[in-house]
Amino acid sequence: MKRSLLLLMLGFTQLMTPVRAQPTHDWLQLNDRVREAGGWKAYARERSGQAPAESKPKATTPLSLAEALKQARGLEPGLTQTLAITSHRLADYPRLNHAQREALIKDQRLTADITTLYYGAVAAQQRLTLQRDISEIRDIAAELIRRMRKAGNTNDLHALEKDLDAGHSLEDLSAALLEYEESIEAVKLRLQLGAAVPALSLSDGLPDPPARLQSLSEVDERLLLITSNNPAVLRIQSEVRLALLARQESHKIVQIYRTRLLPAQKKVSEETLLHYNGMILGIFELLKDAENHTKLQSQYLSQLLKFWSLESALQTKLAALREELINIGRDAWN
Repeated sequence: MKRSLLLLMLGFTQLMTPVRAQPTHDWLQLNDRVREAGGWKAYARERSGQAPAESKPKATTPLSLAEALKQARGLEPGLTQTLAITSHRLADYPRLNHAQREALIKDQRLTADITTLYYGAVAAQQRLTLQRDISEIRDIAAELIRRMRKAGNTNDLHALEKDLDAGHSLEDLSAALLEYEESIEAVKLRLQLGAAVPALSLSDGLPDPPARLQSLSEVDERLLLITSNNPAVLRIQSEVRLALLARQESHKIVQIYRTRLLPAQKKVSEETLLHYNGMILGIFELLKDAENHTKLQSQYLSQLLKFWSLESALQTKLAALREELINIGRDAWN
């Protein structure tokens, strides 16, 4: 969007402007144009005089979850060979020999391990992006309040509060950056990637959760109900039941974010921008709403990562249950 149009939308260059009547349909049109220019960032950068940061493209190594799993299995040639001659049908599990069953369990653990590491790195990448947004919001707010202080439109207390917020955001940004780098190093170490490999380029985001949770197979349902006095069996059955409950409750929370919290916050942000365009709210309310929206996205991201981690953990526990009961629960497979 051109600078002249931004200046017009901002009421020229005044930091504080009186409320003026403006037709609602004009506000909505203004919202659409601002959204095309980057939403709150277009407004805030114009006010603070900051230009968007330019980044130079870096050489990267694309890495999807499927490719990561392929590379991890490639590090286990014996496992790959055994899996190639092993049926993956659950009904065939009792007829497999010990080596084949061990291969299936090892592959399940490998899949859970790689999936957890990969999704953790993707989430850390997203958290870093969100934290950068929060830092930018607070930096802009601190710069604006300093200008207002020079003009005598605010006091030292407000200026100090904004400086404190900006300082804490730098601390949080540093922690997010370290978390991201550690997660990337964990993926590289697990896949035995050398230092010469360019920076990894991961998926843009975590996959959406399923609309409905997948039920247990009939075989796993029967295995879970087998009566046994074996302490190991009782422990694993208990762990599976708890893993099922944890996954179910996590899925509920994720759906609450997707169907209620995120849509509600989006509506709040749209209304805030609408009121700002109508000069009912000020720039700091706009920035505060942007920060709240970003924080909610970060909270949703944490819940989504938790769901996928619980899904992986459940599959690992089910594999352990099948192996533990293969001898005493053979009838359950029929």
